[in-house]
Amino acid sequence: MTEKAELTANYTPSSSELKEIDLDVLYDEIYIEPVSSVYDPETFSATESSNGRAFNIASARSMLDKAGMGEKVVIPLETVEPEVKAEDINSMIFRDVLAESVTYIGGDGNRVNNVMLSSSSVDGTQLNSGDVFSFNEIVGQRTRERGYLEAGAYVSNLLVTEIGGGICQTSSTIYYTVLKADLQVVERQPHQMTVGYLPLGGDATINWGTIDFKFRNSTDYPIRIEIEIENRELTVRLIGTKLDDNYIKLDYKVVSTTPFEVIEEEDEEVPQGKTEVYSEGSTGFVVDTYKHLYDAEDNLISTTLVGRSIYSVQHRIIKIPPEQEEEPEEDETPEEPDDPENPEAPEEPEEPGETEGPEEPEGPEDTGETEGPEGPETEGPEGPETEPPDSEPPEQTEPEE
Repeated sequence: MTEKAELTANYTPSSSELKEIDLDVLYDEIYIEPVSSVYDPETFSATESSNGRAFNIASARSMLDKAGMGEKVVIPLETVEPEVKAEDINSMIFRDVLAESVTYIGGDGNRVNNVMLSSSSVDGTQLNSGDVFSFNEIVGQRTRERGYLEAGAYVSNLLVTEIGGGICQTSSTIYYTVLKADLQVVERQPHQMTVGYLPLGGDATINWGTIDFKFRNSTDYPIRIEIEIENRELTVRLIGTKLDDNYIKLDYKVVSTTPFEVIEEEDEEVPQGKTEVYSEGSTGFVVDTYKHLYDAEDNLISTTLVGRSIYSVQHRIIKIPPEQEEEPEEDETPEEPDDPENPEAPEEPEEPGETEGPEEPEGPEDTGETEGPEGPETEGPEGPETEPPDSEPPEQTEPEE
């Protein structure tokens, strides 16, 4: 594109050019090429553009031919605009919301703290086309010195407390948003057991040094990760450039389930008559996750298998006190000794075939009893509870492990 502008350039022909001016040579001296803007991956923005300068050779030739001897000829210069300006590029990048996901942050204050710290590390991360995002690389090691606290985490199929527990909610919410944005997943593993803040197959666990979550910016434009937390709601947005109105719906299919069992285990530290829930219990699942691509008119374009997630079963373990041995019942009235005159005398063995006991002494009636009085019924300790207590079980939190 060109436009007329008041540009000036002086040209004094040499003596050899007095007979005829070479406009091609003049054009080469006057011409300035316009510079278009390009995307700068270092700054994630467009470079500055600049205008060029030129003149119309045919019009200049006509003006010279019509000019008289000694007449001054003014050749109009033209501004040549670049094909791409900075505003053209900047208006394209980070223009659209590619996808968004919201999850609720449960648990105690330590867990909320860890989710907030990891989210703040990721918020604002920008990826050029082809770049790979690594959660562990961006967030770094979770240590007490960096402000991370102890919270629930899964280790060997058990819920324990560890420094940084809970940050998998950050990685999982990002993963779920990546699926909705139809970006390429490079590395992802599900949790050992199910989590409650996302659908089955929608989570991504991480652990420093062993398990990472990675995805690639598989679009032609840069993307930016934006994260905000308000009222315990974690919101993840992927900002980039959409070239169509297609969208993704996620779905999963349960391949198999493994119900958990209720197991009672004796524990000497549990008081008699009490029980303690050591493990809440979690059903095992095998699920396949699918992406359904729709156009703007809600027509299904394609269905793609994302992958399979396997969640281990966690049995419900209830600690009970050790079973106590029942003590034998005792008579309240001791038996009458065989020899009233000598209670310590050993009992004489009965003669073989003797069927009658020793002759009872004269005097008052013998009050000795061979059976003690019937005492109150005795029961063993109360059996263990097989149902959880009235209070809600602690929420299973997503681990680093």
